[in-house]
Amino acid sequence: MIAITGVLTLLIIVITAVIVLVDPNDYRDEIERAVATQTGRELAMEGDLKLMFFPWIGLQVNKVQLADAPGFGPAPFLQADHAQLALKLLPLLQGNLVLDTLMLNQPRVHLIRNEQGLGNWQTFGRPPQAPKRPPEQPAVDLEPGVQPQAQPLPAILQAASLAGLRIRDGRVTWDDRQSGQHVVITSLNTTAEDIRLGAPISIESDWQGQINDGMDIGGKLTGTVMADPQLQHFDARDLDLALNVAGVDIPGGKQQLRLRAQAAADLGQATYRLTELRLDAAGVQITGQLSAQQAKDAVTATGQLQIPEFSPREVLQRLGMAVPNTDDPDVLKRASAQTEFGYHGGALTIEPLTVRMDDSVLTGQAKLRNFTGPAADFDLSLNGIDVDRYRPPSREGKQAAATPAETAAAGAGQLPLTTLRSLDLNGRLRIGTLKVNGATISDADMTVHAKDGRLRVHPLTAALYGGTYRGDMQLDATGKTPRIELNEQLSGIQAGPLLTDVASFQKLLGTTDFNLRATTHGAAPEDWLQALTGLARFTFRDGTVKGINLAQAIRAALARAQGKPPPPSEGPLQTDFSELGGTLNLAGGVVRNTDFSAKSPLLRIQGQGVANLLKQTVDYRLTTKIVGTLKGQGGQDLEQLRGIPIPLRFTGKLSEPRLTVDLAGLFKERFEQKREELEEKGKKKLEQKLDQQLERLFNR
Repeated sequence: MIAITGVLTLLIIVITAVIVLVDPNDYRDEIERAVATQTGRELAMEGDLKLMFFPWIGLQVNKVQLADAPGFGPAPFLQADHAQLALKLLPLLQGNLVLDTLMLNQPRVHLIRNEQGLGNWQTFGRPPQAPKRPPEQPAVDLEPGVQPQAQPLPAILQAASLAGLRIRDGRVTWDDRQSGQHVVITSLNTTAEDIRLGAPISIESDWQGQINDGMDIGGKLTGTVMADPQLQHFDARDLDLALNVAGVDIPGGKQQLRLRAQAAADLGQATYRLTELRLDAAGVQITGQLSAQQAKDAVTATGQLQIPEFSPREVLQRLGMAVPNTDDPDVLKRASAQTEFGYHGGALTIEPLTVRMDDSVLTGQAKLRNFTGPAADFDLSLNGIDVDRYRPPSREGKQAAATPAETAAAGAGQLPLTTLRSLDLNGRLRIGTLKVNGATISDADMTVHAKDGRLRVHPLTAALYGGTYRGDMQLDATGKTPRIELNEQLSGIQAGPLLTDVASFQKLLGTTDFNLRATTHGAAPEDWLQALTGLARFTFRDGTVKGINLAQAIRAALARAQGKPPPPSEGPLQTDFSELGGTLNLAGGVVRNTDFSAKSPLLRIQGQGVANLLKQTVDYRLTTKIVGTLKGQGGQDLEQLRGIPIPLRFTGKLSEPRLTVDLAGLFKERFEQKREELEEKGKKKLEQKLDQQLERLFNR
């Protein structure tokens, strides 16, 4: 404020001196020295100084420049090819300052912020000497939001008027040496009319420019501004900013945006407001308001934002970006959002938050504790989402079930280790209904913790297919290779619907319990299955294996072994069981099961096998014993096989295993056993007869 007053006072003195002295060129040096004294900068006027007389008295200056402060380089801070300002003489004699239009042709302003964050516009004038405070008078703390009272403008300046402002073909350069940003504004034209304190002032400005030599910008600003005579209250009404940006880094090569708002500032209370805010860009409209206050070195702010419904597909098209090819063409057509937020102590709080995407609604709250990590807390709820609707469609037009290896390959890509190691998260997410990879999950509830490269999702619970899921997943990214630990529990799951939805596998029914404790490592999903190591336990109760009727297969094998034609198939092609289970050892993508067992009223099955998850193959060798009657099962009674171990083998693809029953080998083995038994019995009988004959011989 002191600097402004000084400059205006100096201007009056200069103009008056020029009028009295008639030829201002004779006093060029004195004027330059006066400016240097007032601003601390050197003023150079290369062109002639010209006077204007009654009723306007004024001064025209050609080719004038104001040097920059030491340490900011040789380029001038301000220069202009032509400047003109005049004032009316009679009002001045009456103590009123009435100025004509201020005209600046081709002004050049060079704004610099050095590596230490000091701006060259902050060094005008000599730094004021702070008065020494007597020791017995301690500093008085101001109330939050209350700023020191500024010195009021002289009455003549408060009542002053300026007919207008004309800037033609201006240029502003912004050189931020701290951040490396470089902005050049060219072709700057600005017009303002009837400039008076306490009255609305219409302004209009347009420009072209470039940011960092890679982005072209063009803009236009209109509006009405007003400042009170004490320069403490400022209002900007009907602000309308239109921007055009173009460059290789701009989506689609070029974009347009428009910002409209009402603004107000109270410097005395250090409060600032933006109301009726509206931003339009790429088919998206953002509306809201913002209030901020500065208290000492702290800034607090509150606001509201709304994004009315828009089409994400249309936005992507406007941005020149590829629209995802989704299984459901009706997704990505409706989105909206609204929230309230607050900023205090360096933290941003978002509450409440509502985001809509198609049929999904996300609600809750979040807090960003700092912006560098980031460090955030959240508590969010999602009513439901069908992820499969957003996946690429299969060639058949229906989502095809993927093998584990294919699923890993589809998600291939390195983990963002740098981001994971910087995360600082604490939050909870609840999902009402989730459909992914064909599986339908409800009431999912997960808690997420992430800090110092360690991420944990626990507790993690959900309901699915008549049962429950509990999980504990941990990721350790502190080392060179990320390590993942899993502790998963499924209880009371209906296996049939689950396997049908997830893998289109419809051959196994039953109530399932499954426990897994495993670890893996790798930076990409395709590595995880191959490195998976751990132990799992599974049980199926009251179930059915479809596609295989063991009783029928045994009857057919028996008939073939006896040289008879197989009996006709009767009954469903399935095998019922009351219990089925085992333990799985996982290593290198291979699952080994050494204690497989299954029970039914008819059969007892035991054995072992191997499943290769990478190749999706299986090789199981089992032994079956008939413990019940086969009557009523669609065939003749096989009592002759009761209790006899029957060898079975399952081989081939996991989705289509082949069953073989080796009754011929069984009968051959049984025949050899019988032959040996008969030979042994014959030998014993011969020995007994020989003993009897010898005994009779010696007893004669």
